[in-house]
Amino acid sequence: MQLSFKYSVNVVLASCLFTAIYAEGVKVGPVDFHGELSQTFAYSDGYNYLGDTKHSFSPNISEFTLNGTYLFKNGIRTGAQMYAYKMWDYQEATLDWAYADYAVRDEFGIRAGRVRVPLGFYNEVNDLDDGHPLILRPGELYRKDYRDFTSSYDGGAFYGNVELIEGRLGSFDYHLGYGLLKNVNKNAPFTNATQDATAINTTEDVNFDDVQIYDLKWNTPVTNLRLGFTLVCVDDLYAGGKLKTASQLNNTCGSASQLPSSFRMSSAQWDVAMAGTPGWVNLGKIKVFVYGAEYTLDKWKFASEYMKIDITDSRTNFGLSPTQVEESYYFLTSYRVNDRLELGAYYNVFYNNVSDRSGQANYARYGQPNHFAWEKEAVLATAYEVIDNLTVKGEVHFVDGTGRVLSRNGENSNIRNWNQYWMYFALKTTYGF
Repeated sequence: MQLSFKYSVNVVLASCLFTAIYAEGVKVGPVDFHGELSQTFAYSDGYNYLGDTKHSFSPNISEFTLNGTYLFKNGIRTGAQMYAYKMWDYQEATLDWAYADYAVRDEFGIRAGRVRVPLGFYNEVNDLDDGHPLILRPGELYRKDYRDFTSSYDGGAFYGNVELIEGRLGSFDYHLGYGLLKNVNKNAPFTNATQDATAINTTEDVNFDDVQIYDLKWNTPVTNLRLGFTLVCVDDLYAGGKLKTASQLNNTCGSASQLPSSFRMSSAQWDVAMAGTPGWVNLGKIKVFVYGAEYTLDKWKFASEYMKIDITDSRTNFGLSPTQVEESYYFLTSYRVNDRLELGAYYNVFYNNVSDRSGQANYARYGQPNHFAWEKEAVLATAYEVIDNLTVKGEVHFVDGTGRVLSRNGENSNIRNWNQYWMYFALKTTYGF
């Protein structure tokens, strides 16, 4: 195994400086500031996964968040967060969210600006390392490389908490939102994940139109039992670029053999006639459904969520119609041993297309491994607070399938010989203030 010591030393020195300056949350006048600085290291015996991790214990994800909130005397609350990260060879600092909201009463409030997407139980707190032992949360929509797509939207929302029959049936929290998703940079991890499943190399930012969000959480009359439902409707995901070469097609999870018959030709003919010409993919309608349950009992927590991504009304200029339904679900448990130590485990399942869970129709028939169609993993996790505000986490994944492994145009090469079973280990340090 190899490790970039120069990079690691820089991270450690920055962390020490950060720790020395910010021992607690910072208050500047009436504004409270909080944040986290974290570094993840990872190793895989099979693939470069969320970084250069194949046979190398390497720093693969660096993250920094800084947020502040202010409550005006008239009851209007404002807040904003800056998020900076580095993953693979991509780095970016963005205004993650920035909003103003006013709660007229518990049952009704208004929020506007750049608003967090309340997707499932944990999307709004997915960046926070406090309170759970996980490095990578289960569920397709909590993926680190999907964050640019799922983090926030520009628009407004109504929200509130409503008691049912004076609380005898509990209460529910709701969020009804409308706006526009942020465009995603053409080199961002989400864009790489998008182009890996298509015949194009993206040369433009990924664009979206409207998004509608319907989120409901029922705080049941059973103590510490929550049930949840989220529906997110996205119009017109558009990705533009240049058609891949035949070699690139054969080294991604798509293949020239899967193109419509009018486009099938020899590799040499493809490279002369098609490669490098303009190409685009337009996913006309994306509907995301999330159903979940969470229960806390003393030091135990149990959670499960089912997620479905329904992609319809899709078009391309090279004959493919990538209409499909992705599916994922997980079962999670965690146990708080004491104030500093927490243990966790989960089992997570993902299918690229529910109509072909076995991979026979979309992959095996074209000479590709059928395990492209799924990814199933059993995960053990632990978190230990070394000192106040400084946490170290460890996580090991035992994986069956390669449904979420990216070729990245050959970084994970020779895809027809990919192994079905592989392992992934991650170690993360986080300092919060």
